[in-house]
Amino acid sequence: MAFAKNGLKTVGVDFSESALSTARSESKSIDSSLVSFMSGDCRHVDLKKSFNCVVCLYDVVGSFPDEESNQSILKKAIDHIEPGGWLVLGVLSYRFMRERAKHLSRSNKIFDHLDDIAASNIMQESGEIFDPEFVLLDTELKLAYRKEMFDTDGQLPVELIVRDRRYELDEIVNLCAENGVTVVESGFVRAGRFDLVETEQSDVTKEILVLARKELI
Repeated sequence: MAFAKNGLKTVGVDFSESALSTARSESKSIDSSLVSFMSGDCRHVDLKKSFNCVVCLYDVVGSFPDEESNQSILKKAIDHIEPGGWLVLGVLSYRFMRERAKHLSRSNKIFDHLDDIAASNIMQESGEIFDPEFVLLDTELKLAYRKEMFDTDGQLPVELIVRDRRYELDEIVNLCAENGVTVVESGFVRAGRFDLVETEQSDVTKEILVLARKELI
């Protein structure tokens, strides 16, 4: 909607029908020729068109524990960029969590250590998912485990184990290159901002930002 308000023709894609319904409701004041929303799984979606720019921020790439799914998201994003177009990609920083983690485990011992972390409703209440008290970090697969409580329409809360993939800077840069885009700029950013910070300050940032271009040929 922010892009559309600035005169750019945009398409938003989301798996959640409730999120799409909210977005459509909140965009009623915007020129309908500039903004539209589509339902789709970003691992498989085919919009039958290409774009000057694809924006994929926060932890969409990384929202699955298996690397095949995350790479599918990245590949689909790049497939939708026209030659000469741009990818703006954000992923969560493994380094940020690794330097703060209080609960660590190797992959084959993860389920022995889940009782070390308490359940919380952080994801539903605030989205601040970086509290080291509530994260168990797999130091081999670079997965962050949390036990999240969700209230569901007045029913008893449901406790779910949530996993997301965290990335090193060189990992995500190499992954972009392997999928056919040229990384123009990359680095660490603070939440809600897009100015890269100095490398020696990167331990205070939660997100990695990559700006990449799809070659003309």
